[in-house]
Amino acid sequence: MASEFLPSSEKFIRDSATAQLLVDPRVRHHLAPFVGQARNLSDVAASLGTSTHALLYWVKKFLG
Repeated sequence: MASEFLPSSEKFIRDSATAQLLVDPRVRHHLAPFVGQARNLSDVAASLGTSTHALLYWVKKFLG
């Protein structure tokens, strides 16, 4: 797993659906800006060069 997802200690994923989600490069691209810090949707969307509507799709997917 990429180092940006392990900021202070190792994390273990035991759920296969979660593991499958995290190996998708598109998911990591949209999730990484939120890891380890509180950020609002519009700031992250701007930093990724996408719309807030498109990013909201991913956030809803992350929250299940």
